Amino acid sequence: MGQEQEGLDEFEWRWQCPTFDFTMREYGRPMWDGASDLEGKIILVWPEQGPQDVTIWASAIPELATQAERCIVATYPKLVSLFARSFPEVEVRPDNADSSPEPFDFDIHLPMGSLFRSLRTAPISTVPAFLVPDPERVAFWKHRLVDLGPGPYIGISWKSPLITPARSPNYTSINEWAPLFALPARFINLQCGEADEDLARAERELGITVHNFDDLDLFDGLDDVAALSAALDLSISVSAAPSAITAGVGTPTWVIAWQQSPWNNFLLAPRGPDVTRFERNTGETWDAVFAAMAGRLRDLTG
Repeated sequence: MGQEQEGLDEFEWRWQCPTFDFTMREYGRPMWDGASDLEGKIILVWPEQGPQDVTIWASAIPELATQAERCIVATYPKLVSLFARSFPEVEVRPDNADSSPEPFDFDIHLPMGSLFRSLRTAPISTVPAFLVPDPERVAFWKHRLVDLGPGPYIGISWKSPLITPARSPNYTSINEWAPLFALPARFINLQCGEADEDLARAERELGITVHNFDDLDLFDGLDDVAALSAALDLSISVSAAPSAITAGVGTPTWVIAWQQSPWNNFLLAPRGPDVTRFERNTGETWDAVFAAMAGRLRDLTG
């Protein structure tokens, strides 16, 4: 509806919601209001919600760093090495929500979900690549991909590790990917969580091998997931952590989205230089979405 700032203001009400899984932290220091001057101040940014959300919001860290004397970014341990390489202008540390830092080494704090509101971040998903994977690991994964045969190499993720009745309309089944699997490409598993049964079904029922690297921890090894993502030619994913990472490293990313999803907005959408959305409405199947993607992919692969 074009009410970006109003929407971001309303998002602050999450802290008043009894079903919200996170609580406002009581550091004994003020929370930044987005208006007061940060010159000469040390600000702590702390994580909330999941790695996908934190990765999307991290795109605003460089802008925040220019406003404060010093910026400390606390994040989930699985993201520390990737963020430290990506944002050398800030101090990145593993978050420990169970213990407050003593003595306090910051003047002001901010939950990461409030970054866009506080910085008045432009409501667009197209931003320069902001995640920097390990170049040696990118080269490693490029060699691994070549060993599979000729490309293009396309990473895929079709569901979330956490599926509930309310969340399920955002996700797909592996069988719905058949129009894409019929095209000449090497499909690479980016699906974290339980995927073995789906991968076996794809091979058994659709005749396609979705290549899975058993030595890659897709749930906790996110620094290496970023390196693999940078080695890919394309990523196709539902709204889940892989889409945020592939978009953030600059790999062309196609996002499969439910138009009426509460997550379908710029606050919670993957950000990067090349993000394309393919959407369905409530009550529709994913058929038209996959037909459109197959047509686009057919054009790309010749």
